[in-house]
Amino acid sequence: MPQYGLRGARVAQYNNNQGAITYGNPVKAGCAISAQLELRFAEARLYACDTLAEYLREVIGGSITFGAKYFPTAAQQLMFGSQTKNRSVTYQNSGTTTTATVTSLVTSANDSQKYVGFACYCPDMVDGVQKWTAFFVAKAKFSQPSYTLQTKGESITFQTPQTVGEFLPDDSGGMVVQEVAICDSEAEADAWCDAVFPNS
Repeated sequence: MPQYGLRGARVAQYNNNQGAITYGNPVKAGCAISAQLELRFAEARLYACDTLAEYLREVIGGSITFGAKYFPTAAQQLMFGSQTKNRSVTYQNSGTTTTATVTSLVTSANDSQKYVGFACYCPDMVDGVQKWTAFFVAKAKFSQPSYTLQTKGESITFQTPQTVGEFLPDDSGGMVVQEVAICDSEAEADAWCDAVFPNS
């Protein structure tokens, strides 16, 4: 299916209540730029009578690379375990001394990333008809985003943050790894992305 956009990225805290999977309230993961979901497989080959007699391939998880215009504070706290810190700063502004409180996000060795569910959707074309394809990863853990900084020079190039995560089967009996739905409208796809996060 030829997708040609990306919208509505959100994450919610993953909770395992003795095999009953629930999620916290979804938060926006930022204005999405790119998302690459790649499944990972375990494979086995059995050779007998000088030929390949059996082949087994099972999904065991996957990786996700997600880029956004920026990651909102609430998403960074949820996805990366970041903490906020307030600093009082004093500076000169047009000859006037100004004091302000600046809130920063702190990454430390004590950060504990949480498992989250991740959902997004994109416009799609199916046999000449516009549809909307929605994606859901049931249990993922992301690492702190990478930043590429570059001087402006003679041309301007935007640099945006990107995070990489691993996803694995959830703890339900179905061991869900990924879910994909084709919807008839953007509103339906957006509602589906909320519906995949049942709360307790």
